[in-house]
Amino acid sequence: EENSTASVVLSWMAKGNLLIPHTILHESRKYVVIKICENSFKENHRIRSIKFEKGSELQSIEKNAFLGSSIQMISIPPKVNKIDDCAFHECKNLKTVTFLPNSELQIIGNEAFSYSSIESITIPNKVIQIGSHAFYWCTKLRNFEFQNDSQLKLIDKEAFSYSSLSKISIPQSVEIIENSAFSYCLNFENIEFAEDSKIEFIASQVFSNSKLIEITIPKSVKHIEEFAFSMCKFIQKVEFEQNSELISISEFAFFNSSIPSIIIPQHVETIS
Repeated sequence: EENSTASVVLSWMAKGNLLIPHTILHESRKYVVIKICENSFKENHRIRSIKFEKGSELQSIEKNAFLGSSIQMISIPPKVNKIDDCAFHECKNLKTVTFLPNSELQIIGNEAFSYSSIESITIPNKVIQIGSHAFYWCTKLRNFEFQNDSQLKLIDKEAFSYSSLSKISIPQSVEIIENSAFSYCLNFENIEFAEDSKIEFIASQVFSNSKLIEITIPKSVKHIEEFAFSMCKFIQKVEFEQNSELISISEFAFFNSSIPSIIIPQHVETIS
Protein backbone atom coordinates (compact mmCIF):
# COMPACT_ATOMS: atom_id res chain seq x y z
CA GLU A 1 0.00 0.00 0.00
CA GLU A 2 1.04 3.65 -0.45
CA ASN A 3 1.53 4.11 3.28
CA SER A 4 3.90 1.14 3.50
CA THR A 5 1.56 -1.12 5.45
CA ALA A 6 0.62 -4.75 4.86
CA SER A 7 -2.13 -7.16 5.86
CA VAL A 8 -2.52 -10.90 6.34
CA VAL A 9 -5.01 -12.21 3.77
CA LEU A 10 -6.46 -15.60 2.83
CA SER A 11 -3.98 -17.86 4.61
CA TRP A 12 -5.86 -21.11 4.06
CA MET A 13 -2.68 -23.18 3.56
CA ALA A 14 -0.98 -22.01 6.74
CA LYS A 15 -0.38 -24.73 9.31
CA GLY A 16 1.14 -25.43 12.73
CA ASN A 17 2.52 -22.72 14.99
CA LEU A 18 2.63 -19.40 13.14
CA LEU A 19 4.72 -16.30 13.72
CA ILE A 20 3.33 -13.10 12.18
CA PRO A 21 6.26 -10.76 11.40
CA HIS A 22 6.44 -7.10 12.37
CA THR A 23 7.39 -6.17 8.80
CA ILE A 24 7.71 -7.82 5.40
CA LEU A 25 10.07 -6.97 2.55
CA HIS A 26 8.66 -6.65 -0.96
CA GLU A 27 10.66 -5.36 -3.93
CA SER A 28 13.26 -3.91 -1.56
CA ARG A 29 10.62 -1.98 0.37
CA LYS A 30 9.61 -2.63 3.97
CA TYR A 31 5.93 -2.90 4.90
CA VAL A 32 4.52 -2.90 8.44
CA VAL A 33 1.86 -5.57 9.12
CA ILE A 34 -1.13 -3.79 10.66
CA LYS A 35 -4.11 -6.14 10.34
CA ILE A 36 -5.38 -9.66 9.90
CA CYS A 37 -8.06 -9.32 7.26
CA GLU A 38 -11.56 -10.71 7.12
CA ASN A 39 -11.70 -14.49 6.61
CA SER A 40 -7.87 -14.81 6.64
CA PHE A 41 -7.80 -18.10 8.56
CA LYS A 42 -11.48 -18.97 8.31
CA GLU A 43 -12.12 -22.73 8.50
CA ASN A 44 -8.37 -23.42 8.54
CA HIS A 45 -8.06 -26.75 10.39
CA ARG A 46 -4.26 -26.92 10.23
CA ILE A 47 -3.16 -24.07 12.50
CA ARG A 48 -2.39 -24.43 16.22
CA SER A 49 -1.13 -21.14 17.58
CA ILE A 50 -0.45 -17.55 16.52
CA LYS A 51 2.38 -15.45 17.90
CA PHE A 52 3.62 -12.06 16.78
CA GLU A 53 7.13 -10.78 16.33
CA LYS A 54 8.41 -8.44 19.04
CA GLY A 55 7.42 -4.86 18.28
CA SER A 56 4.36 -5.88 16.28
CA GLU A 57 2.20 -2.93 15.20
CA LEU A 58 -0.87 -5.01 14.40
CA GLN A 59 -3.97 -2.84 14.93
CA SER A 60 -6.98 -5.01 14.15
CA ILE A 61 -8.23 -8.56 13.82
CA GLU A 62 -11.07 -8.31 11.36
CA LYS A 63 -14.43 -10.03 10.96
CA ASN A 64 -14.36 -13.85 10.76
CA ALA A 65 -10.56 -13.81 10.75
CA PHE A 66 -10.25 -17.17 12.53
CA LEU A 67 -13.87 -18.35 12.37
CA GLY A 68 -14.16 -22.11 12.69
CA SER A 69 -10.41 -22.65 12.64
CA SER A 70 -8.36 -25.08 14.75
CA ILE A 71 -6.39 -22.36 16.57
CA GLN A 72 -5.59 -23.29 20.18
CA MET A 73 -3.72 -20.23 21.46
CA ILE A 74 -3.08 -16.61 20.59
CA SER A 75 -1.17 -13.74 22.23
CA ILE A 76 -2.60 -10.45 21.03
CA PRO A 77 -0.15 -7.56 20.47
CA PRO A 78 -0.52 -4.30 22.41
CA LYS A 79 -1.51 -2.03 19.48
CA VAL A 80 -4.59 -4.07 18.51
CA ASN A 81 -7.57 -1.80 19.22
CA LYS A 82 -10.39 -3.97 17.89
CA ILE A 83 -11.29 -7.65 17.71
CA ASP A 84 -14.08 -7.62 15.15
CA ASP A 85 -17.32 -9.59 14.97
CA CYS A 86 -16.97 -13.38 14.89
CA ALA A 87 -13.17 -13.13 14.79
CA PHE A 88 -12.81 -16.34 16.84
CA HIS A 89 -16.38 -17.64 16.55
CA GLU A 90 -16.62 -21.45 16.77
CA CYS A 91 -12.90 -21.88 17.41
CA LYS A 92 -13.62 -25.00 19.43
CA ASN A 93 -9.96 -25.72 20.22
CA LEU A 94 -9.19 -22.19 21.40
CA LYS A 95 -8.37 -22.33 25.10
CA THR A 96 -5.87 -19.55 25.70
CA VAL A 97 -6.14 -15.87 24.77
CA THR A 98 -3.65 -13.47 26.31
CA PHE A 99 -3.03 -9.77 25.82
CA LEU A 100 0.50 -8.41 25.86
CA PRO A 101 1.25 -5.57 28.33
CA ASN A 102 -0.05 -2.04 27.63
CA SER A 103 -2.85 -3.30 25.40
CA GLU A 104 -4.77 -0.62 23.50
CA LEU A 105 -7.74 -2.89 22.81
CA GLN A 106 -11.06 -1.01 23.00
CA ILE A 107 -13.68 -3.14 21.26
CA ILE A 108 -14.50 -6.84 21.55
CA GLY A 109 -17.00 -7.37 18.74
CA ASN A 110 -20.25 -9.30 18.56
CA GLU A 111 -19.75 -13.09 18.81
CA ALA A 112 -16.00 -12.49 18.91
CA PHE A 113 -15.28 -15.61 20.99
CA SER A 114 -18.66 -17.36 20.97
CA TYR A 115 -18.66 -21.16 20.98
CA SER A 116 -14.92 -21.23 21.75
CA SER A 117 -13.23 -23.26 24.51
CA ILE A 118 -11.62 -20.36 26.38
CA GLU A 119 -11.16 -21.29 30.03
CA SER A 120 -10.09 -17.94 31.48
CA ILE A 121 -9.39 -14.44 30.23
CA THR A 122 -8.33 -11.06 31.65
CA ILE A 123 -9.73 -8.05 29.80
CA PRO A 124 -7.36 -5.11 29.22
CA ASN A 125 -8.26 -1.89 30.98
CA LYS A 126 -8.87 0.20 27.84
CA VAL A 127 -11.70 -2.01 26.58
CA ILE A 128 -14.92 0.02 26.52
CA GLN A 129 -17.31 -2.48 24.93
CA ILE A 130 -17.97 -6.22 25.07
CA GLY A 131 -20.26 -6.95 22.14
CA SER A 132 -23.42 -9.02 22.05
CA HIS A 133 -22.87 -12.78 22.32
CA ALA A 134 -19.12 -12.10 22.66
CA PHE A 135 -18.64 -15.11 24.98
CA TYR A 136 -21.92 -16.85 24.23
CA TRP A 137 -21.92 -20.58 24.84
CA CYS A 138 -18.32 -20.61 26.11
CA THR A 139 -19.03 -23.65 28.22
CA LYS A 140 -15.48 -23.88 29.62
CA LEU A 141 -15.17 -20.22 30.57
CA ARG A 142 -15.00 -20.05 34.37
CA ASN A 143 -12.61 -17.21 35.17
CA PHE A 144 -13.25 -13.76 33.77
CA GLU A 145 -11.42 -10.74 35.15
CA PHE A 146 -10.80 -7.10 34.36
CA GLN A 147 -7.51 -5.28 34.77
CA ASN A 148 -7.38 -2.50 37.35
CA ASP A 149 -8.77 0.88 36.26
CA SER A 150 -11.05 -0.70 33.67
CA GLN A 151 -12.76 1.76 31.31
CA LEU A 152 -15.50 -0.67 30.27
CA LYS A 153 -18.88 0.97 29.63
CA LEU A 154 -21.05 -1.64 27.90
CA ILE A 155 -21.70 -5.36 28.29
CA ASP A 156 -24.05 -6.07 25.42
CA LYS A 157 -26.94 -8.52 25.19
CA GLU A 158 -26.32 -12.21 25.89
CA ALA A 159 -22.59 -11.52 26.15
CA PHE A 160 -22.08 -14.42 28.58
CA SER A 161 -25.24 -16.48 28.10
CA TYR A 162 -24.72 -20.22 28.43
CA SER A 163 -21.14 -19.76 29.64
CA SER A 164 -19.73 -21.48 32.74
CA LEU A 165 -18.92 -18.31 34.66
CA SER A 166 -19.28 -18.75 38.40
CA LYS A 167 -18.76 -15.11 39.38
CA ILE A 168 -17.85 -11.70 38.03
CA SER A 169 -16.88 -8.31 39.44
CA ILE A 170 -18.32 -5.41 37.45
CA PRO A 171 -16.02 -2.38 37.15
CA GLN A 172 -17.17 1.01 38.38
CA SER A 173 -17.05 2.43 34.84
CA VAL A 174 -19.78 0.11 33.46
CA GLU A 175 -22.96 2.02 32.59
CA ILE A 176 -25.04 -0.60 30.76
CA ILE A 177 -25.49 -4.35 31.05
CA GLU A 178 -27.91 -5.36 28.32
CA ASN A 179 -30.69 -7.96 28.15
CA SER A 180 -29.90 -11.58 29.03
CA ALA A 181 -26.20 -10.85 29.51
CA PHE A 182 -25.87 -13.65 32.10
CA SER A 183 -28.95 -15.72 31.33
CA TYR A 184 -28.64 -19.50 31.45
CA CYS A 185 -25.26 -19.32 33.19
CA LEU A 186 -25.82 -22.48 35.16
CA ASN A 187 -22.74 -22.09 37.38
CA PHE A 188 -23.18 -18.37 37.97
CA GLU A 189 -23.54 -17.74 41.71
CA ASN A 190 -22.24 -14.27 42.44
CA ILE A 191 -21.94 -10.81 40.93
CA GLU A 192 -20.29 -7.88 42.62
CA PHE A 193 -20.57 -4.25 41.63
CA ALA A 194 -17.82 -1.75 42.33
CA GLU A 195 -18.45 1.01 44.82
CA ASP A 196 -20.18 3.99 43.17
CA SER A 197 -21.46 1.84 40.30
CA LYS A 198 -23.07 3.75 37.40
CA ILE A 199 -25.58 1.03 36.46
CA GLU A 200 -29.10 2.53 36.18
CA PHE A 201 -31.15 -0.54 35.27
CA ILE A 202 -31.16 -4.28 35.75
CA ALA A 203 -32.05 -5.33 32.23
CA SER A 204 -34.69 -7.74 31.01
CA GLN A 205 -33.81 -11.40 31.65
CA VAL A 206 -30.26 -10.39 32.57
CA PHE A 207 -29.95 -13.15 35.20
CA SER A 208 -32.83 -15.40 34.18
CA ASN A 209 -32.28 -19.14 34.56
CA SER A 210 -28.89 -18.59 36.20
CA LYS A 211 -27.64 -20.11 39.44
CA LEU A 212 -27.34 -16.72 41.12
CA ILE A 213 -27.47 -17.06 44.91
CA GLU A 214 -27.29 -13.49 46.11
CA ILE A 215 -26.93 -9.95 44.85
CA THR A 216 -26.58 -6.46 46.27
CA ILE A 217 -28.12 -4.00 43.84
CA PRO A 218 -26.23 -0.70 43.50
CA LYS A 219 -27.93 2.45 44.72
CA SER A 220 -27.67 3.94 41.21
CA VAL A 221 -30.18 1.41 39.80
CA LYS A 222 -33.52 3.04 39.01
CA HIS A 223 -35.34 0.22 37.21
CA ILE A 224 -35.51 -3.57 37.44
CA GLU A 225 -36.90 -4.74 34.10
CA GLU A 226 -39.19 -7.63 33.20
CA PHE A 227 -38.00 -11.18 33.93
CA ALA A 228 -34.68 -9.84 35.28
CA PHE A 229 -34.43 -12.62 37.89
CA SER A 230 -36.99 -15.04 36.48
CA MET A 231 -36.38 -18.73 37.05
CA CYS A 232 -33.52 -18.03 39.47
CA LYS A 233 -34.14 -21.20 41.45
CA PHE A 234 -31.22 -20.77 43.85
CA ILE A 235 -31.43 -17.11 44.78
CA GLN A 236 -31.67 -16.52 48.52
CA LYS A 237 -30.81 -12.88 49.03
CA VAL A 238 -31.59 -9.68 47.15
CA GLU A 239 -30.47 -6.54 48.91
CA PHE A 240 -30.26 -2.89 47.98
CA GLU A 241 -27.50 -0.48 48.86
CA GLN A 242 -28.37 2.32 51.24
CA ASN A 243 -29.99 5.37 49.63
CA SER A 244 -31.25 3.29 46.74
CA GLU A 245 -32.66 5.30 43.82
CA LEU A 246 -34.89 2.46 42.59
CA ILE A 247 -38.27 3.68 41.36
CA SER A 248 -39.78 0.74 39.46
CA ILE A 249 -39.93 -3.06 39.36
CA SER A 250 -41.37 -4.43 36.11
CA GLU A 251 -43.67 -7.39 35.55
CA PHE A 252 -42.34 -10.88 36.23
CA ALA A 253 -39.06 -9.44 37.54
CA PHE A 254 -38.75 -12.26 40.09
CA PHE A 255 -41.04 -14.74 38.37
CA ASN A 256 -40.61 -18.31 39.60
CA SER A 257 -37.49 -17.50 41.59
CA SER A 258 -36.73 -18.83 45.06
CA ILE A 259 -36.28 -15.47 46.77
CA PRO A 260 -37.65 -15.90 50.34
CA SER A 261 -38.03 -12.20 51.21
CA ILE A 262 -37.17 -8.73 50.02
CA ILE A 263 -37.25 -5.21 51.46
CA ILE A 264 -38.41 -2.68 48.88
CA PRO A 265 -36.52 0.65 48.91
CA GLN A 266 -38.50 3.70 49.93
CA HIS A 267 -38.49 5.55 46.61
CA VAL A 268 -40.11 2.78 44.59
CA GLU A 269 -43.21 4.13 42.83
CA THR A 270 -44.27 1.21 40.64
CA ILE A 271 -44.41 -2.57 41.06
CA SER A 272 -46.00 -3.96 37.90
